[in-house]
Amino acid sequence: MAILFALLILVLAPQPGQAQAVAGPSFTTEQQRILELKKLELTLKQAHARFERAKRLFDAGLSTPIDLSQAELEYRNAEVNFQQAFLQLFADVPRISFVSAVKSQAPNGKKFVRLALKNTSGAVMDYRSFGIDLSQVAVPDELKLRELTNVSVSLREYAAAGGAGPIISSPYETLIPSLAVGQEKTLRFELLKDVDSVTVSMTYAGRVDQREVYLEKDASANIVSIASAAFSQEADLGGQATYDLSLEQFTRAANSFRLTVLNLPRQVNYEFLDPQTGARLFQLRFPEGVTSLKLQLRLSLPDKVDERVVLDRPLPFWVLVSESAGQLLAPDRAYSEAEIAALRCGKVQLELIPRGVGRLEVSAPSLYQEIKPGESVALNLTVKNSGTRRIHNVHLSTENPINWRAQVTPDVVPALEPNREEVVRVHIAPPADVGVGDFEVRIKTEAIDNNRKVQSEDKIDRIHVSSPASLRSTLWLLGFLLLLVVGIVVFGIKITRR
Repeated sequence: MAILFALLILVLAPQPGQAQAVAGPSFTTEQQRILELKKLELTLKQAHARFERAKRLFDAGLSTPIDLSQAELEYRNAEVNFQQAFLQLFADVPRISFVSAVKSQAPNGKKFVRLALKNTSGAVMDYRSFGIDLSQVAVPDELKLRELTNVSVSLREYAAAGGAGPIISSPYETLIPSLAVGQEKTLRFELLKDVDSVTVSMTYAGRVDQREVYLEKDASANIVSIASAAFSQEADLGGQATYDLSLEQFTRAANSFRLTVLNLPRQVNYEFLDPQTGARLFQLRFPEGVTSLKLQLRLSLPDKVDERVVLDRPLPFWVLVSESAGQLLAPDRAYSEAEIAALRCGKVQLELIPRGVGRLEVSAPSLYQEIKPGESVALNLTVKNSGTRRIHNVHLSTENPINWRAQVTPDVVPALEPNREEVVRVHIAPPADVGVGDFEVRIKTEAIDNNRKVQSEDKIDRIHVSSPASLRSTLWLLGFLLLLVVGIVVFGIKITRR
């Protein structure tokens, strides 16, 4: 019956080069290989029958050894062809499928991936149900052929340009000794780099299989995790500090979440911003299909210090992301570490270090002088630290016109406390042959504040050199004035007599 069924399939199958008149059913690759195997089984049985008949004829002396050898050769060739088709059917193209790839977060903030793999090399078909008889040929167990051994698995960073990047998992590689057909294996990796998708690299059966996988978020935690790479920052009084925040949703609920800052002094103002639009946020909601968001937290420091905001003393505070319908938190209240740890929400601890800033102000009673050739200029400058931090090595220097000389006393002030000032004297002397005109002397001030250069505005002293008066001209002018006065008096007396 099985032989008749196989013959019927061979008759109905289109021959090479023959057009198919009516579109038949589409077959999968495995179904086609089963039909090919049945065809080879029929050829094998025919060759075996001819070999047995040639053997009997040879034993009866009715055939030659050549006939027997020819029949045996045909039989062995049919056997080899059948074995080769059998191996292709049950051992070709092994396949591993991903059951799940779930990303989770531990309480200490570490990220993990649970990767479930399954050997789906194809359903093991019962060849006996198709009438295939293997009693006449030796073949290995088809289950053993599709069992995968020494499967190496690692997680690599996804490379946008194609291929895979470096390994970002710990352990770097995990070895599965054996994976039978239909068997499922779950592996656990720690992510050395926080990513949303990875390239799973697998080595098995002499091949390397790399596939990109988008990681599903573990919703069992039911929180939104929050992290910041620059968790500790310095900021000058009166300045700002900006923290880049990364939020990741580990919940399936499409709820809105509240943003809260705890244990931050009232004098420090804060606001949450959308880095794309600059919009100020108080609550947020993840759009459909989005599990990661970027935010910014901007802090503004006061101009002066007090009992809560102390220079160079770290200010630890917490940023929380909680459900809007959850417990209301009082930002003005100081929460203990135990209370914050007991809150079931996403949280991250940040740190702000207030720093003072030194500012230099240079002033003078006047920055304009008139002198005559041979005279010099004595200028008193007041250098004041109008900032909130001590500054060091206050140095004054001048840029003079050609052949002009200037002396600064003292040229260096070792230290200047906040709101303190120092008087510096500058003596400027022009050359002996200076011409008449206007000249400028630029006065520069430099200082160091916490290993940083303190910027200060340059001052320009303008000096006008006028020509000296001539003695002869002065005498002629005095004589002319005297004659004019005498003439006026005489003229007045004459008019009075008349």
